[in-house]
Amino acid sequence: MKKRILLFFIIITCISSCYDIAYVGISDRYMGTFRSREPIFSDGYDRYLFLNIKSGGLVTYFGGSGDSNINGLPEYENERISFINFIGDGNVYNFSNNDYVGKLVFRSDNQVEVTMKGQGVFNLNNIICDRVN
Repeated sequence: MKKRILLFFIIITCISSCYDIAYVGISDRYMGTFRSREPIFSDGYDRYLFLNIKSGGLVTYFGGSGDSNINGLPEYENERISFINFIGDGNVYNFSNNDYVGKLVFRSDNQVEVTMKGQGVFNLNNIICDRVN
């Protein structure tokens, strides 16, 4: 009986440690707000892609050249896309939600390349973004 109890706790410990390894949070040095170098849309609707990277997830949104951060601004509530899953390590992280999957490739602490594909309206390939703050 003691062996079964001990085996049970060993299995639970292994499962917990594997779960922690699989879902890696993003490194502190990559957190912040990034903006695309070039406007994403054209024809008078010039909007930049913004990435707000936090330990708990990623928020993407489209804003003007003077925008810096939209946290808490209700007018942007419907225009942003939130991702909560970061999986990766080093400088490459994958993210996802119900509609999109994507990849962040950090070229340096101040520069990231983003790719987003999915069922939604926007499919973005290799967009270079620089740190705003």
